[in-house]
Amino acid sequence: MNRNAKKFVSAMVIGGLILSAGSGVYAMGMNGGGFTGTQNSGMNFNNKNNFQQGIHKQVQNINQTGGLATALAKLVEEGIIDSDESENIKDYLDEKKSDELDELLDALIDEDIIDDDQADDIEEYVGDNSWGFEHALVKLVDEDIIDEDDLDSIKEYLDEEKSEKATELLDSLVDEDIIDDDQADDIEEYIDENGGDLKTVFGKLVDEEIIDEDELESIKEYLEEEKSEELSELLDSLVDEDIIDDDQADDIEEYISSNDTQRPMGQKPQGQGQGFQGPQFPRR
Repeated sequence: MNRNAKKFVSAMVIGGLILSAGSGVYAMGMNGGGFTGTQNSGMNFNNKNNFQQGIHKQVQNINQTGGLATALAKLVEEGIIDSDESENIKDYLDEKKSDELDELLDALIDEDIIDDDQADDIEEYVGDNSWGFEHALVKLVDEDIIDEDDLDSIKEYLDEEKSEKATELLDSLVDEDIIDDDQADDIEEYIDENGGDLKTVFGKLVDEEIIDEDELESIKEYLEEEKSEELSELLDSLVDEDIIDDDQADDIEEYISSNDTQRPMGQKPQGQGQGFQGPQFPRR
């Protein structure tokens, strides 16, 4: 594909929804294929109230964004893809979501958190209700598929996963000489104490004098480049599956780039739910 994967392409609503629907089952809230994350209070699993509040926020955001279906409908409206291709993209992303859920359930089995029968029941329940895994967790207890101890163990596992991803991101920023080790430690400590995720908290770190404006801009560019590469990889996959062709892939990438809102980091567009969410450190 003749596209520059290094081009800085911010994930506007359409790009963010497509990318989020295609990866990251831990933070998914699928409703007709759509995605929403949570902001700040998000997936802080220390107690059930915080967890349920985060899930409630997810549902609100799903309703606000209209989900992946709305994003793809916009591409159809622009004549970039047709309705059949839109359906094929949704099917492809649903399949990816299903594969990621399978991997997560297998990991929970390997950790002796749930057994095979529970994994099958969870997969069936999530599929029947078109919900993301984290959304379904609260309901799984009510349905007697898992008990409170299972729920706590799953939440702890997901927290560890998100914390590891956040640490990996900070390590990458250090490796790129964007921040130093002391700043990485300060950022991790700040998020431990205040909650939130890296995507939404970076702007606050300037106020706390943990990073300066130049470092903030470098971080934004790094995250945008990462997002651009993810989008290119997803579009490459859709081309490889003969769902879209190279020209359509180029048009989608160009459309997302040209319609970028260029909003400040951590600020969601008015009237829209939260798009891409960075890795999170669970609030202690």
